Amino acid sequence: MSQREPLPEEQREAALRNIRGPDRGDIVEAAKLLSADSSTTARLLELLASEEHVEVRQGILYALTWHGDVSLWDLMIRILSDQKEHPKVRGQAAECISYLFEKIETDSKEFKAAVDALQEALKDDSPEVRYCAVNALGSTKYLPIVPVLQGMLRDQTPVEGWLGSVGDEASRAIEWIKRGNSQPPDGIPIGREPADVLDAIRAEVHAGSGGKLFSLLIELELGLCRYDKFPEDAFERYTSLLADPAFWMHEDTWQFVKEVGDSWNLLSSSQRETLRPLLVAHFDKGFNPMGAFVIGELLGGRYGDRAALDALVKLAGVASLPARAFVPHGLGVLARETRNGELRKRAVLVLRHLEKSEIEQVRSEASLALGKIGDGGG
Repeated sequence: MSQREPLPEEQREAALRNIRGPDRGDIVEAAKLLSADSSTTARLLELLASEEHVEVRQGILYALTWHGDVSLWDLMIRILSDQKEHPKVRGQAAECISYLFEKIETDSKEFKAAVDALQEALKDDSPEVRYCAVNALGSTKYLPIVPVLQGMLRDQTPVEGWLGSVGDEASRAIEWIKRGNSQPPDGIPIGREPADVLDAIRAEVHAGSGGKLFSLLIELELGLCRYDKFPEDAFERYTSLLADPAFWMHEDTWQFVKEVGDSWNLLSSSQRETLRPLLVAHFDKGFNPMGAFVIGELLGGRYGDRAALDALVKLAGVASLPARAFVPHGLGVLARETRNGELRKRAVLVLRHLEKSEIEQVRSEASLALGKIGDGGG
């Protein structure tokens, strides 16, 4: 953040008075003004120590966020972790941390303390706290965080005042991290062909450890970036891997299923159709139910046709739990993204039927999916 000239004294003093409220509009405008004047950091901290009103505390933290003062680091972690603070205040603390990450070394104890606090915030009851924690973790541009964020993709809780759901923000955070790591991280080989990487993945799967799977996934993604089409030899190994029961027994192998969507533009029409029955057949076979979430999203979003809808309808009746609870997510994605009015109408009707399911998880996910479509899906 670039340094800006301090506010004129009269304007600064007025803003410091107005940020204390009680008018919400005055608080917001004062926070914006004070965010541009880093000379007010000390006085804002004095106010923070005495003010208890939620909107005032949030406004003060907003202003401090833009001061870029790394000495605020420990304070922001404490506020984020304090369950007595309002979610809006804790979310603002997470945002401040996100802007300061660029000044913190990834191998420092300060970095670890913040990442630990943010990961704990991912379990918070407040969707806003979870959303802001996801956003802040994305700001780390730290590749080892990606699996943690991928675990948040299925949190489809919409967050008032923010863009989309927690899961939507997790998807954006993952993309942001990957963009910030265009160069291979230390320890990841450069230049291996995707087919060879997939052979290594199969060997790792059958070795039973899975410890190298994440680095192999990054190597696969980097290898595929060199191509404008998914290489046939790699595709054969990829489909063979999906058909292997041992593959689905690992906690993290769903991330390789997500690679279908990430590499969609590289796949030919025939390759996509070859993958379709494999994805449907293994919808509920993964050790980690995130596999079902990702497959449902692929069927509803990437395929998004009548055959995909038919598959989701069938899975709604035959898939085992907990995977079955993610069928509504796939239907919701299809209903939101299709341009075919007939398909959308049918998907909505199925979701309304699933809202009456005897299974609580299915009912809950169906209601959430309909809410995201808007107007109850009508």
